[in-house]
Amino acid sequence: MSKQRKHVEEEILTQFPEPGEGEMIVQVKESRGRNTLEVIYPDGNSILALIPAKFQKKIWIKKGNFVIIEPTFLPDSTSKVLAVVTHTLFPEDVQHLIDTDQWPEEFLSSAIDSLNLKTKDD
Repeated sequence: MSKQRKHVEEEILTQFPEPGEGEMIVQVKESRGRNTLEVIYPDGNSILALIPAKFQKKIWIKKGNFVIIEPTFLPDSTSKVLAVVTHTLFPEDVQHLIDTDQWPEEFLSSAIDSLNLKTKDD
């Protein structure tokens, strides 16, 4: 196992990712194959996002999961892929983001239903 991939696994299992500058929380609508996902923004728009090679065969992302993406704005590009997945969110990560008020309101009900989470009021 390469050193870089080993650190990816440690990071996934031990840290609570939070969206940084320019990053967004989105929901996976479907897998398009070739490490490409169709994701939905909180406002309902959908785009294609790429899963980087460092995540391949380390994490599995399926329909309904939540991920953090970083948009890629390449004006000369003819690619339809407009973002790169930076983090995948597991139930405990989503709960942390809800507790710290960083979770988009538009995804709150679907996250609570699909992941059996608690709100701050519970």
